[in-house]
Amino acid sequence: RERVLVATLLNHPEILGEVLETAAQLRFETPELDRLCGRILEIAGRGESLDKDSLRGQLNDTGDRAVADTLTRPGSGLVEGFVRVDASAGEALNGWRATLMMHRREDLRAERERAASRLADEGTEAAFDRVKALAADRPELNEPEANGSK
Repeated sequence: RERVLVATLLNHPEILGEVLETAAQLRFETPELDRLCGRILEIAGRGESLDKDSLRGQLNDTGDRAVADTLTRPGSGLVEGFVRVDASAGEALNGWRATLMMHRREDLRAERERAASRLADEGTEAAFDRVKALAADRPELNEPEANGSK
């Protein structure tokens, strides 16, 4: 999911205006992807008009182009149609948002598992409170999206 989110931004910088604030809150487990996403957002935050080529040129200036090229080259293993450069901006945006929802669901699931494990290990009231808080947190992530606009 991390690779899909970043590759979509690389191939469709025209959606950055729509997702900039949300993307800025993301943290990726893969350091290279976290750094690359940060660079993309830094470049987008300058307010310049960006297309795929100008974004890659600026990534070249920061030393991040090789990671970007590896992520988006043919054979990278990404099969989602909305990531491709020939996908429309609307397809890219909808696909990015759907992938973000899956990413958040997985993060929340993992955090809930860690909290349950901590509760089992420690049995403290604080651990129980954390499990309860996570159970109530982000209910929209508990159900598969019934509406593609989430």
